[in-house]
Amino acid sequence: MEAMQVDQRVLFRPQEVAEMLGISKATVYHLAASGQIPSVRVGKALRISREAIDRWIQEQERRTSAA
Repeated sequence: MEAMQVDQRVLFRPQEVAEMLGISKATVYHLAASGQIPSVRVGKALRISREAIDRWIQEQERRTSAA
């Protein structure tokens, strides 16, 4: 059985975030533009940190459990 490889990068492209979260790339851009998930620009490229992704997931879990 193959071990899952852990990605140690700090910043991810919107397409990668979309794949991680199971949402569309357009939704990732919307979340970033609305400030729901913090992002940074590296030149013209949008990037999202692992920390921002993890915080967004935790917030979604809190919202789900509070409902």
